[in-house]
Amino acid sequence: MEINPRPGATLDIFSDAEPPLLALHVQACRGRLPDSVTPSDGAHAAAVVYATRLCILPEGFPWPDWAADRQPPGLPVPANGPLCTVQARANDAAAARHLVERRIATMLELAGMGR
Repeated sequence: MEINPRPGATLDIFSDAEPPLLALHVQACRGRLPDSVTPSDGAHAAAVVYATRLCILPEGFPWPDWAADRQPPGLPVPANGPLCTVQARANDAAAARHLVERRIATMLELAGMGR
C-alpha cells in the first residue's frame, strides 16, 4: 500500500469523520474492525479547480476555508493546471454538487479568471 502525502479529495471531504477514515483503514488492515460506524450527516462533494489560463497567485491570496490543496503563492499555475480543491457539504447530493460548482466559479473569480 502507498500512502500519498496529498491524498485524493474523496478522503478529504470526510476529514471530520469520527473515527477518522484513515485510522479505520489502518485498523482494518491490522484485522481490527469496529463494532459500528456512525454514518456521516448529509452529503459531501469535492472538485479540483483548474486554471483557465496561466496565473500566479499573490502572497496573501484570500483562500476560503473550503479550499484545500492550495497552490503556493508566487508560483505559476499553467492553463489547465490544478489551482486547488473545493469542498462542500449540504443536506443532499444535488445540493452539495450545486454548492461545489458555485465554489469553483467563486475560486475562478477570486483568481481573476471568472467565466
